[in-house]
Amino acid sequence: MNLWYFMSGAEYGLILPTQNEYMLTLGAAPKVIGIAFTLFAFAGLVSSPFCGWVTDKLGAIKVPLLTMIMCSIVGSVIYTFTRSIPGIFLGRLVQGVGWGIDGAIIGRVALITEKSGNGSMMIGLCLLMRQAGIILGSLIGSTYVASWNFIFLGMFEIDKLNAPGLAVAFMWSFALAFSFIATVAEPQLESECDQVTSQESLNLTNGKLESEEQPLQERKHQNHSVEVNESVKYIQVKKLPLMTEQIAVCTTCSFSAYILQSTLESIVTLLTKTLFGWGNEQNLNLFTMIGITAVVGYIIVMLIGKFFTLRTTLLIGVSLEGCLLLAMGTLLPMAHFREQWIMYSFIVITGSFIILLPFVFVSSATLMSDFTDPSQKSTIQGLRVTAERLAQICGPMWGTGTFPNYALLFTYPAVFLFLSSFMIFFSWEWLDPSKIKNVPDKMLEEEK
Repeated sequence: MNLWYFMSGAEYGLILPTQNEYMLTLGAAPKVIGIAFTLFAFAGLVSSPFCGWVTDKLGAIKVPLLTMIMCSIVGSVIYTFTRSIPGIFLGRLVQGVGWGIDGAIIGRVALITEKSGNGSMMIGLCLLMRQAGIILGSLIGSTYVASWNFIFLGMFEIDKLNAPGLAVAFMWSFALAFSFIATVAEPQLESECDQVTSQESLNLTNGKLESEEQPLQERKHQNHSVEVNESVKYIQVKKLPLMTEQIAVCTTCSFSAYILQSTLESIVTLLTKTLFGWGNEQNLNLFTMIGITAVVGYIIVMLIGKFFTLRTTLLIGVSLEGCLLLAMGTLLPMAHFREQWIMYSFIVITGSFIILLPFVFVSSATLMSDFTDPSQKSTIQGLRVTAERLAQICGPMWGTGTFPNYALLFTYPAVFLFLSSFMIFFSWEWLDPSKIKNVPDKMLEEEK
């Protein structure tokens, strides 16, 4: 599973820095560039919930994973060999379908770590591997792949513009072979309630809990008991809807963070060219530094997990990002070409953005898993990824459409970030997994 995240990061690091120049060389108008980002995100939006649902139904990830990797290979081949604007659009669309497995993988990781309680660490590690892939992909792209210039299979011209697509196709082919071997004997994971098999282990003491709304709540389960500790304040007494308050808050936070990220991604090369006169080589180095900075962010998140709760980390991430966004929207209108102070400000603020994004991504994904029934973990994570892909559609459209009106450019993501902060504040008590005991749906269904 970590391999998929590493390869997806390498694809990002190879394709994204050169995609704009590839399209401009083929005659694309600047306003059309954002369509490629939009198609990629739209494909993931559609495929993510489907992949999550199939994974939960099968109880295994092998078939969805291998299918989505094949989509990534096909999309990379189309992107490389068609050398046309429609071909780039189609290639990115098919590649986006392949990225739909993201949520299903996180759901499986959450289920694997359900008993050990280190879900945040493992989810953070998966996302950290993506950043490592971005770093390696950017380095390979700028130092090796950019020098490719040959005829492939006697008929396809490969140069610095479409070479990243060919490199990505080779990498995903390796990932397909490795994943097939690794998942040959994949076990079907079971939730905690499924693992109880003997009548003796089922015949336990009925739980009693205190609640603000119900001073004394006694819950009897025919064949199961709910094991609780003293910190638990609320217990689930009926099957919950698919979209609970906690899921809504975490989904909004993920959406807001991806609105910010995708908006910046779509205009960063335009921004650096306008402010500093940077070209393709400098932007490749920039994306490498972004990857390194993001790695630092994920390491910080995993370290502070010992001192801060997930809800605290989530609030820190969205609130500080909103404040930094206002600062950037205020400073950029006053900037002149290649001024030293604006370069330093850009580096500091952008670096802070990158470090804070993992605070939101890891915390929201882990909290969603903590409040999700074991039989729906991949489905719910797929819905989270759907929200993120929707943000990746809206962000580039807004970014390229409002650039260089900086005040208007940053208003849209700032509104969602501050909305997320308010939602966390008003749902604070309900975002503490230690005070809420969720009962697996299977146990509730067996009571009826």
